[in-house]
Amino acid sequence: MQFGISSFRRLTAPSRPALTPPLEEEPAEPTPVERAYEAILERILDGRLAEGTARSEVAVAGELEMSRTPVHDALRLLAIDGFATQERNRRELFGGRSV
Repeated sequence: MQFGISSFRRLTAPSRPALTPPLEEEPAEPTPVERAYEAILERILDGRLAEGTARSEVAVAGELEMSRTPVHDALRLLAIDGFATQERNRRELFGGRSV
């Protein structure tokens, strides 16, 4: 078998990436926590969860037809953002922040 210069170049040349355009990424689906956060925030802002309204995580999860874990995390984020207050007995007080 004979090797010419072109064979040598093929064997030693570094491979180059394909010259294809980058793929467009589709927008990511919102996570369950993001969906719960948006749904609860919408209820707070439109008055369905008025300021001082007390609800348990279980009740809110039932209203949203979601499991308790994403609702718990969403309520924690809403508390950080000032839209809810978490109480020790697992009741949430909504409102409290004007937009």
